[in-house]
Amino acid sequence: DEAKLKENVEALEREYAMDEAKLKENVEALEREYASGNNEACQKKIEGCKVLLVGASVVPPFERNQLPSEQALKLARSAFEIAVMVSLRLQDEGLFERNFSLLQPFYTELRNVIGTSDREHLILGLNLLRLLVQNRISDFHVELEKLSPEAHGSGVVQKVVDIEQALLEGAYKQILEARENVLDETFGYFMDLLIETIRDEIASSCEAAYDTLSFAGAQKLLMLQSEADMRTILQKRNWNATGNTFVFQHKDEGDAAIPSMETIQRMLGYARELERIV
Repeated sequence: DEAKLKENVEALEREYAMDEAKLKENVEALEREYASGNNEACQKKIEGCKVLLVGASVVPPFERNQLPSEQALKLARSAFEIAVMVSLRLQDEGLFERNFSLLQPFYTELRNVIGTSDREHLILGLNLLRLLVQNRISDFHVELEKLSPEAHGSGVVQKVVDIEQALLEGAYKQILEARENVLDETFGYFMDLLIETIRDEIASSCEAAYDTLSFAGAQKLLMLQSEADMRTILQKRNWNATGNTFVFQHKDEGDAAIPSMETIQRMLGYARELERIV
């Protein structure tokens, strides 16, 4: 009857209020652990928050016209944002990607419901940088198109767009300078991965373009400051050395002129431009 129905509805409302209060308490505790820098404690709190979010049905996709409260959605967003940031502290690229996939709906279809968070533009920029690191140029531009005008025009996102342009042009010195002047310390992990990828591409081009290359010449081309860093790369690439000169073996010997670093950069730029077109 109507009285029984009312009683059940009130009971559900009390239960939901209790769940939301518990969620708020846990997310606030997570924020404190994140501020303290305790990654292990953060991971435990994150898992606890995820369990609460699933139990309270505050994880997308949502039924039409059955959205959780605005506060619950904002708490969920905060929990997933911290999960994303902690994954960077742990230097776990896969974990970053998984956590961002949980967070992204709060930045897209729920944007008009809960507005923009303080961390949103930073995390969107980090995700774009991740796509550059993974050489997913097409996905980079797809994600860029999804951004709101406000996010697209933010300093963080524009910085990543500048990095993508520098990659396309082969302006690797500009990218090294960007690493030294990151907008936020959280950019360090992906920037280091990106620079490692760039050096791998340059090294591959050197192997294809040169018959021999001096140690100093290789160090200059790879933009390395120390001999120790250079030796790390030569071990990784298994380069053969005769004295202070690297000797590269080619299947087809040719009389082509040895290209300069400018030519190598242009070749890599063309390759990236073709990838974008495809």
